[in-house]
Amino acid sequence: MDYESAIAYMHSTIQFGIRPGLERIRILCEKLGNPQDSLKSIHVAGTNGKTSTAKIVSTILLKHGLKVGTYTSPHLVCYTERFEINNRPISPDCFARYLEKIIPFVEAAKRESSEPLTHFEILTALAFYLFAQEKLDCAVLETGMGGRWDATNLVHSRVAILTNVELEHTDRLGKTVREIAWEKAHIIKKGCLAIAGDLNRDALDVVRERCLKEKAELKTSGADFSLLSRATIENNAQLLSVRGLFGSYENLLLPLAGKHQTENAVLAIAGAETFLGGPLSPEKLSLACQAVTSPGRFEVVSTDPLMILDGAHNPAGVLRLLETLDQIRFDQLVLVLAILEDKNVNAMLQAIVPRADLTVVTENHSDRCMPASELAQKVAALTPRYLVEKSLRKALEVAAGAVGNDDLILVTGSLYTVGDSKECLTAKPVR
Repeated sequence: MDYESAIAYMHSTIQFGIRPGLERIRILCEKLGNPQDSLKSIHVAGTNGKTSTAKIVSTILLKHGLKVGTYTSPHLVCYTERFEINNRPISPDCFARYLEKIIPFVEAAKRESSEPLTHFEILTALAFYLFAQEKLDCAVLETGMGGRWDATNLVHSRVAILTNVELEHTDRLGKTVREIAWEKAHIIKKGCLAIAGDLNRDALDVVRERCLKEKAELKTSGADFSLLSRATIENNAQLLSVRGLFGSYENLLLPLAGKHQTENAVLAIAGAETFLGGPLSPEKLSLACQAVTSPGRFEVVSTDPLMILDGAHNPAGVLRLLETLDQIRFDQLVLVLAILEDKNVNAMLQAIVPRADLTVVTENHSDRCMPASELAQKVAALTPRYLVEKSLRKALEVAAGAVGNDDLILVTGSLYTVGDSKECLTAKPVR
């Protein structure tokens, strides 16, 4: 099987949609010999910051001499981005080779299950199998949606990290923060060590209840570890000092913009300390922080004109994006916007559209993307300064033609929008 054939196979599974549940992937993993059971893992859940936190903790462990696998979603441009070993995406040939190995078991599981396996379930099983074969010291796994019924939750992790809990996927996870926290807290299992980020009282109460039930130790941001100081320096990088669980670390250079990224870094430091069972090497931690990247998260892809890509896809993410935006200087803001229709679109628009001097409404490749015409109607209720261009490639061209030397183009609304934009900007065909 070559890479093109592997992608064709994965695309054929998208039709089965999103169906949370562990029955199907459990059948598949049993046929694969339960590779997830051999993994020493860190499991990351939360509304925002999961990918950045996963990448930071992976980098810290890598700099401390461990062989680390990282599984995140979604990918921006290429499927291989979801599977990193020692911070490098696997090769297309590697992806195809391992997928070919598990396909017979996928087909056998399909025959036993009452429903076909979903796209995400197959990718998650592939991650389990790949990481088990690669003999990792640690696998860092990001949940796709929620926690309780997420395919990644077949793993029994050594460390569970909850970044934050906001209203999201309310049609599937619950209508309140408490209900959503209950779903996410199910990544905490007997004997694991739980690390909680900036949770409100309701969410934290739920996490505490889960830890008591599972006899899991809980460490919380602010009480057990914390950010001591932060300062924004050149190119929107940040200098921070952190009180960890086992030591304090000063003058850490983090090349990521935004206070939320410092919160992710603090969580990652506590998670790495917990996994290693002691203090980190200050020198190795400093090198790790400097090496961190998080594509698609306030990513500057051009300086002439200034263009930033950010995958904010819910109201909380948009607010964090706007806080970060306040730290840079520009005259006019041109917004390129495409959002999935199952998101809280109105709240996102109300937060960001009034800040823009021009909004270019467009679409990404996802079949869940809100049609540009429908999104435009919502934008029109907030501003008269908008244009509609269904083609994202053309929308980027329109935005580039509308800015001056001191203006900013911000592309946001979805990680799918970011991924498609990266393809456009590198002259690759958008899917």
